Amino acid sequence: MTGLEAAFYDLLEPAAPEIALLGEPTLRLLAGSLAATARDAVSGIIRLSDCDIAMRRELRRRGYPPDRAAGAARRMVEFVA
Repeated sequence: MTGLEAAFYDLLEPAAPEIALLGEPTLRLLAGSLAATARDAVSGIIRLSDCDIAMRRELRRRGYPPDRAAGAARRMVEFVA
């Protein structure tokens, strides 16, 4: 796990009970895919405004709780910016 992936993993709040149900492997995969999206936004492949949408989509696809997804995506975009 790279430093960026570890930072995104921490932003996912793995200690929260409803998030811990996803399991460690799923959260690690999710952190990796979110880090890849962040790298694309920083390098200019996708716009920063589209980064939020891409992150929310990835959170939803991996089963992240919907009531926490908006806040998590917002924190991650702020981290990238």
